[in-house]
Amino acid sequence: MSTDTNRVTAAQKLQKASDAVYKWTTKWKIKLNETKSTYVNFSNQNLTDPAVININGTGVPYANIAKYLGMTLDTKLKWNEHVRKKVKELKIKIAQYRWLIGRHSKMTLYNKLLIYKQVIKPTWLYGIQLWGCTKSTHIKKIQTVQNKVLREIANAPWFVRNNDLLRDLRILTVEQAIK
Repeated sequence: MSTDTNRVTAAQKLQKASDAVYKWTTKWKIKLNETKSTYVNFSNQNLTDPAVININGTGVPYANIAKYLGMTLDTKLKWNEHVRKKVKELKIKIAQYRWLIGRHSKMTLYNKLLIYKQVIKPTWLYGIQLWGCTKSTHIKKIQTVQNKVLREIANAPWFVRNNDLLRDLRILTVEQAIK
């Protein structure tokens, strides 16, 4: 990772750092997988001609999106792709557990909420310190999924307000979890 106000200087620093990492891994007999590496330039400016970064003579491909420790980072750090993937992941996880937490489940409300808090909530809560600064429309997408699953868990009818449901179940909104 390198920073500079000038893109060329930042790329030169990055190349120097990648050479140092390669030298260190060679010394300690660690094999780098160059094909799994990507180069992302985090900037508000559009990058038309990305610099070429090499590791062991292999060019590292430039990408607009990189996945790092479960977080999907885009060049402008707007979190669009990350939130989209989280919503998709949440829907898959909810579908997997629907037989336990759904409307027709015989489990108690306490146990359903326990499954929600231990399995589903950590899916969207992970990394919230970073992606929590995203636009409110992205936060609302996660909140919508949370509202739907809690409504299903509590078997709440359509006329029950989401705020009342969250209050009665003692669950924080996504916005409150960010703070």
